[in-house]
Amino acid sequence: MLCYLSAFLVISLNVQKSYSSNIEYDGSVTIRLQHALVASEDPVFTDRGNVTVHSLRLGQATINQRPLSPDEQLQLRVRVCDKIQRQNFSIGSI
Repeated sequence: MLCYLSAFLVISLNVQKSYSSNIEYDGSVTIRLQHALVASEDPVFTDRGNVTVHSLRLGQATINQRPLSPDEQLQLRVRVCDKIQRQNFSIGSI
């Protein structure tokens, strides 16, 4: 069975600088992206990359993202295939 890789990643956005008190601020803000491939009570988050907003007013931003490792790709593939098989089984048993 061919599985297409489509999954939701749990993404934790940690804003390293907060300027909520000054709405007119137009400096640089960096947001760190993390993901957890296994949903649990205490998920283990892995650094995924970051988004640096250079200018809020102009909408200038840079995205740096590392690719998924072969092990992470396999974890996603297995989870997606398992979910598809469970859905097909429940549909077939109706």
